[in-house]
Amino acid sequence: MIPNELKKVFDYVGKSPWPDNVPDDVVFECGKRAAADMMQSGDYYSDKLIYRLAGQSGSGKTTQLLPTIMKFEQLRARNPITIAVRNFPIYHPDYDKIVAQFPAGEVREKTNGFALKCLAVAVREILSRGLLTVLDVTILDPIFEEFINGQIVENGYTAQYHILAVSRAQSDIFIEKRRRAAGGAESGKIVYAKTGDYFYDILPRGIEYLASVDRVSNALVWSAYDTTPLYTGHFRGVNEALTNGRRITRIPVLSEDEMRQAKLAFMHLYFYKIPVPDPLA
Repeated sequence: MIPNELKKVFDYVGKSPWPDNVPDDVVFECGKRAAADMMQSGDYYSDKLIYRLAGQSGSGKTTQLLPTIMKFEQLRARNPITIAVRNFPIYHPDYDKIVAQFPAGEVREKTNGFALKCLAVAVREILSRGLLTVLDVTILDPIFEEFINGQIVENGYTAQYHILAVSRAQSDIFIEKRRRAAGGAESGKIVYAKTGDYFYDILPRGIEYLASVDRVSNALVWSAYDTTPLYTGHFRGVNEALTNGRRITRIPVLSEDEMRQAKLAFMHLYFYKIPVPDPLA
């Protein structure tokens, strides 16, 4: 029996840019199996803290925010479990057929709907176990955010949101650079225009919803150019910071690694009032 809160998410995904023909009861079982596999794949730390990483495709969630958060927790000898859409395509009942039919770079697009439903199932399963979690999926429609926020509250979690404010033009440049670095369309991840548009446009709507219901979570808004956040605080101020950050058009001058190090240094000072520990000390 699929829980009602998941049915609402499944219906939303069915009307999104990525409808999927896999029956919902099959998706539900696939998502539970994936969550079980994920939890058995490592020694994950028990702490009711969830990091949420947000931003449109190409904004730097996986290349900037994720490594920073993982390093931040590694320095505390804690291992978070990461939940991301990319975890779930292999559980698609027709995965082998999809891989045979489409270039490698398009597989994610062809399985996005299925994977997003599985992700929702996995969030429900994993948060019920009280594991330290990184949710690497952008803020979406209020229907989806109502579900995620409900799971956070129901399971007694504290949430920390890290949001990237990057112009659409700049994220498109990042996507193209990533595709070329991976060897072109045959192997590099492809993001369809409708997907890029959807993720870019839906982010402010999801933030607006969270600002109306979330009174406790801490939000940090980052740009692709600055070494400190554009904003820290309650969700009420996030959309203004997002809008301002998306207007920035200058070219990044720091390397990816320099930006990650800057984020890590800020987080240590912001949350612990101490510098990043010196590994050689």
